[in-house]
Amino acid sequence: MNLVDFHCGWLIEIVPMATGYQAICYSPCRQRFVSNSQASELDAFYAAKQEIDYQLACRSLTQALQTLYEASCLHPDDWKRLQQSLTCTVKTESRPNRPRPNRKETTEEWF
Repeated sequence: MNLVDFHCGWLIEIVPMATGYQAICYSPCRQRFVSNSQASELDAFYAAKQEIDYQLACRSLTQALQTLYEASCLHPDDWKRLQQSLTCTVKTESRPNRPRPNRKETTEEWF
């Protein structure tokens, strides 16, 4: 049975694999990503939450750059370089999952 939960409007599905657990995440606009395999369901959920937070931060930065550009606070060349830099960073698929903090958690904190 797959575990399903939400984080910041994203659907997170934890799927058991032969090598551990994997998170499949869907944004409200149907953007999808799959996390690297993790040792436990909680680690997979934590990795998914981190990736979602990262995606949301990048989206916020993109919107802020657009606002600055439209307000003529950024030169078009600077805006283009910053936008390309952010896009290249977001599309990097080999971002390593950061380890979960070393503290005791209860399942209520995760699900």
